[in-house]
Order: sequence, then structure tokens, then C-alpha cells
Amino acid sequence: MKNRTLLCSAVAACLVSQAAFAAEKGTIMILVNSLDNPYYASEAKGANLKAQELGYKTTVLSHGEDVKKQSELIDAAIGKKVQGIVLDNADSTASVAAIKKAKDAGIPVVLINREIPVDDVALAQITHNNFQAGSDVANVFVEKMGEKGKYAELACNLADNNCVTRSKSFHQVLDQYPDMQSVARQDAKGTLIDGKRIMDSILQAHPDVKGVICGNGPVALGAIAAL
Repeated sequence: MKNRTLLCSAVAACLVSQAAFAAEKGTIMILVNSLDNPYYASEAKGANLKAQELGYKTTVLSHGEDVKKQSELIDAAIGKKVQGIVLDNADSTASVAAIKKAKDAGIPVVLINREIPVDDVALAQITHNNFQAGSDVANVFVEKMGEKGKYAELACNLADNNCVTRSKSFHQVLDQYPDMQSVARQDAKGTLIDGKRIMDSILQAHPDVKGVICGNGPVALGAIAAL
């Protein structure tokens, strides 16, 4: 939680640097994937509280990881001439056009959690060290597996660069152990429901699977429910 508070403070500071000249500070729009997911809800809450503390009005909305809906919400933000946008984007690549549209309209966008693969479009990209985190997780997984056995991987969302990075980091560790046998690797789209559904299917095909490594928390909870 401390890291998230620091991240949200940094987000607000980036926006303040662009907006301080305004006589009235205006509104900051905060867009995240889902307000039902505790992680995204925490992002939104932290950014919302900090922006209000700094004197901004806020609008907090969810795009539901729907690129079209995200684009519509950004169009609405442009129409309302908001002072800035804090965005955990719906898709790393497909979101670039909407973010550029906001920039061209003079509205700074700060990205949190999920980056985009281009520079000079967002004002700032504030993300985690997903590669190091993935390596740490994989090392613990290998230890718990006893360096051998069949395992499955549930990726969190392969449209998200962060998830792709975590998966690559997992395999930089796991692929060093010849007695670790991958029997399945599927994209669980970052959700508990998909994590459970896919894990149920994997268990039917591989009832002797010994371990499961997951790309994020909701997917892991889904796998646990199936197990």
C-alpha cells in the first residue's frame, strides 16, 4: 500500500507541473480497468484522494479493459477540457491512439501500472519492475516445486506488456531447470473467473500437475478455487 501511495503522489505531481498555471485547477479524470478489483480500486482511490488534496475536482471511471470504451471516455474528457488524465490503460498497444489524441488536445496523460511501447506520447509512465518481480516469483516457485515436476502457467493478460514481461521473466528462471516440465500455458485474461475456468480444464487434461505459476492475483485466486 505504501508503494501505491507513493506512486499516486508521483502521478499527481506530474499533472500539477502541467496544470499549476491555471487560475482554476479544474478536473482530473482517473480511468482504471475495474473498480471491483481491489488492486485497480486502490489505484483509483489513491489518485483520487491525492488529486482532491491538491485542489482538483475528480472523475473516477472504469473502462473495463475495453479499448473502445476507453477511447469514448477519453473523447469525453477532451470534450470537457479536463486538466489531466490518470490512466491504467486497456491495452498497451491499442491505447496509443487515444492517448495521443488527448496529448494533441493539450491534455497530459500519466500512465500507471501498464505502460505503452512508445515514447513521447504520455507525460509519464509510472510502472513496477515487473521483470524483477517475475524473477523473484519464479525462484520461489522452483524452490517449492523441488526443482522438478509438471507445472502449468496462467498468464494474466498477453495484451498487457507487464504480463508479457512477467511471463518472460518466469521462463528465464524456469527454463534453466530441465526437470521442470511445462504441460500448459494459457492466457487467463487477468480475471478470477477465467483463471478458474482454465485451471479446471488443465486439471482434466493433466490431473498430475504439481504446480501452477500465475501472472497476477485474480488469476491465482481463480486457480486456487479450481484446485
